Amino acid sequence: MKTKGLTMSAEGRRDSILAIVVALCSLGYLYVDAQLPDVASGDPIGPRIYPALIGMGMLGSALAQLFDAYRKRTIGGSPSEKTPGTERRYLLIGFVAVWTLAYYATLEWLGYLSSTTIFIFGLLIYFNPKMHLVNAAIAIGFSVFIYALFTKFLLVELPHGLLGF
Repeated sequence: MKTKGLTMSAEGRRDSILAIVVALCSLGYLYVDAQLPDVASGDPIGPRIYPALIGMGMLGSALAQLFDAYRKRTIGGSPSEKTPGTERRYLLIGFVAVWTLAYYATLEWLGYLSSTTIFIFGLLIYFNPKMHLVNAAIAIGFSVFIYALFTKFLLVELPHGLLGF
């Protein structure tokens, strides 16, 4: 991709395409969220705010990725140039995607606390290796904090699962 004498690397093009796809998906997600019927609840904001926040977060992430890809442009970069570790990065993205799908698939069955703790702990094992006690404390602490925040303060029901909480 040529722009004003600059060439974008193959990695930059892939990052740009991914950012555009995520932005389009987030816009579609926000559109579907806007079509949800209003549900009468005691909360003046309503339950649609949570999906809207997720959609806006996805859109913000896509825009940040697009900006990063734009920033990585190089002068005279070869379209076939490969950054060291590119294959490892794609494997990591695939692992995180499959791990996230497994989390969503087990959320109702295991319940929020169990599935979220396992999900976060699994990610932390990779990103923070050899710190299993710290990883477990972070995973449990985060899951319990968010569970308490939603169920006790925001009065939002989260899946109880097998253990009943």
